[in-house]
Amino acid sequence: MKLIKRMTLFTLVLNASVSFAAEPSVPADSSIHVKADPALKTLIPADILKRGYIVAGTNPNTPPTTFYKEDNKTLAGREIDIMNAVGERLGIAVEWRDTGGFDNIIPGLKTGRYDVALSNINATPTRLKQIDFVGYYNASLLGIISRKDASIAPFKSLQ
Repeated sequence: MKLIKRMTLFTLVLNASVSFAAEPSVPADSSIHVKADPALKTLIPADILKRGYIVAGTNPNTPPTTFYKEDNKTLAGREIDIMNAVGERLGIAVEWRDTGGFDNIIPGLKTGRYDVALSNINATPTRLKQIDFVGYYNASLLGIISRKDASIAPFKSLQ
């Protein structure tokens, strides 16, 4: 019986230490770089300044917005570029975290696990009740293309 209690205690301690371990930072690659504006650094919240970096969460499964490069370790994409450029402009590092799934993004923001999240997130009325969004910068429109010889007439709605 003592052995079972010890094994149970050992398992609980091991699980607790893993649960409280810091999430590893994920390397990211940016295709653009900007110069820092020292005046903007004063706008960064004090706790982030003290920490020395912004924690950014993403779900890297939506190329070209966020994805892992061929090495399957390094983040890249439009939203990675945007946030890294924001960090450079503010004069502070950005540390990326893989959220482990899209459903973890909003809870991660609400609990403070991430300071910011970029992952092809649309500003829906339900999400606007839970988190803040910056001005919408994604001007992409969906479209359907076909070969010229497919005889598909143009349309203006899906009705």
